Amino acid sequence: MTELKKLDPKSTSFVANEKTYFIETALSIERFHEYQIYEKEAGFGMSFKSLVEALRDAYDDINQLKAADAAVKLHNVLTGIAKTAERENVLLKMCALFINTKDEDRGVINDDMINRKIEDWNAEGYDINGFFMLALNTVDGFFQIYSEMHQI
Repeated sequence: MTELKKLDPKSTSFVANEKTYFIETALSIERFHEYQIYEKEAGFGMSFKSLVEALRDAYDDINQLKAADAAVKLHNVLTGIAKTAERENVLLKMCALFINTKDEDRGVINDDMINRKIEDWNAEGYDINGFFMLALNTVDGFFQIYSEMHQI
């Protein structure tokens, strides 16, 4: 591989490892459930459970009049939004939910299916930035918040 391939943002399909993948917008209930898990981790850099714990800790600090401690915890949550590059694997998993081969069952998803797709994309030599954009475009309001965080 001499040069990385780039996903065409206007295309609805691409070839990877001799398979044609289609970029779709519809998700089954099972895939949407997985998407909701990945979306939080992609957006905040932490799992839903970790996010709730951090917010609960900050809330407790405020109730105990420990404003500085609460501010640090909230700052850490906000800082996580700006560090998308550290969440490469989660973003690829998000893409695997709505990028499919023609014969793939859209009603199911599992780790093996996701890993095979990512392996195909890697074997074909695709630049990860196209997948980042696809995944993050599905997170409502992400780019607006991301740009605001970088201004801070």
